[in-house]
Amino acid sequence: MNDSLKIAIVGIPNEGKSSFVSTLAYNDGISVSSKSGETTLSSKHSLKIKSEVVYELYDTPGFDDDEGVLNYINDNKMKYSDIYELIRSFIKENTEENTFSKDIEILKVLMEKPIIIYIANSSVKYNSNFDDSLKIIKKFNLPSFIIYNQHDENKNEKVSWGDIEKKYFISSFEYNVLNSNFNNKINFLEMLEKNIQDKTIKEQLCKSIKILNKDFERRLDFTYEELSDRFYKIINHTKTYRESDLWENSIEEKEAEFISEMKSQEKSFYSLIEKEWGFNNLEKEIIELKEIEIDAKFSEKILGASKNILTVMGIIIGASIGGGIGLSVDTASFFGSMGMGTAIGTIGGASSGLISILLGTNLIKKKTKGFGIKKITTLELLKLNTKILILTKMYLFVELLSVRSHAKRDKLKFNFQESKNLFDNLFEEKYHIDIARIICEKNKEKFIEKLTEILIDNYKERNNINFKESKCN
Repeated sequence: MNDSLKIAIVGIPNEGKSSFVSTLAYNDGISVSSKSGETTLSSKHSLKIKSEVVYELYDTPGFDDDEGVLNYINDNKMKYSDIYELIRSFIKENTEENTFSKDIEILKVLMEKPIIIYIANSSVKYNSNFDDSLKIIKKFNLPSFIIYNQHDENKNEKVSWGDIEKKYFISSFEYNVLNSNFNNKINFLEMLEKNIQDKTIKEQLCKSIKILNKDFERRLDFTYEELSDRFYKIINHTKTYRESDLWENSIEEKEAEFISEMKSQEKSFYSLIEKEWGFNNLEKEIIELKEIEIDAKFSEKILGASKNILTVMGIIIGASIGGGIGLSVDTASFFGSMGMGTAIGTIGGASSGLISILLGTNLIKKKTKGFGIKKITTLELLKLNTKILILTKMYLFVELLSVRSHAKRDKLKFNFQESKNLFDNLFEEKYHIDIARIICEKNKEKFIEKLTEILIDNYKERNNINFKESKCN
């Protein structure tokens, strides 16, 4: 006997049934269409986590001839002991007829005795045309709920079916299918558990909630540990060349190759995380963020110096380490009215090594060291702003993906014109300095452990996630 939790999604055509199934099933491969009546067959979609079925979702078409079905039920109800025997007879008599093909698809699902979720448009008032389908569902005496789906994200109209709602359903729930996140799913399941009296179903719902909570926490742990690992590899990526290696190719070509290798790490991370969060058909448009603004307070807390002075120090120290090789800096914008002497005098007791790590001048740092007659050129990522930019972009991708409804079929657009303050907007201020210090950490194990912890805590705070506060009894 299959004792899995069963949930059937029924209702008027083109009101979001397939979309609702898609988001609950964590499956972006379920067909979703804006055309009315596109769904003609019922389909079952099981959400499995580690081979365990959390629940079975049934996507159904709309009734085609609900009046005809209801007439058959009323005309033959005295011939059969219960509604299930009656419906089995109806299906047997009409299976080969096209008249009731969609209706039979729905009836077969109702025979499985699932929880009934009736999807209605949040801005459409009750219409008497819905009467017959509601009466049919009522005959099965199953736990039934109405979900008001907000179709148009730009509209705020919300209607209630009033007495009709009370007549046919245990309770109602507002749900924006296209903006459905983890909290929405848990709240929905908790609403069902609270209002259903059947002990077995309540236990099934509680079990499902606990599994989903545990799995979501696992996803966060995996995702941010992987992000921290990839980020470490990116910002510590180096390429060293002897002069003989550069004979045929220019340093510019080596720089392009170096950048490409870093970006491939980032892109492979995106692909991995998409699959981890159940997005197998995601189209995305990722436009590079241009710059991240690090405010004066941020810099002062690190080295006790203002942003502008630290920038100048980075240029001076970078130039000395780089051996004077082709440093391309916009001195006019960096130096402003400040004198070179002022900048040098500000270094004080700060470590030149730390400053060079934090505020190197270029995306690519070129170091030339003398070893007899041989020279070595090393390419490395140095600039703090650039490192923080990469971290910000990777973190933002995860957040956008993790809160994205699987019902959405538009591109995931990653395009922020104003990115200067994005770091401040995404990360709580209390984490800023810790992040800067972690970026300077060379021990890989410590780097990953510390950064993972911060990223998870930051995510939970931003998205109001608390796994210990499940309302399920």
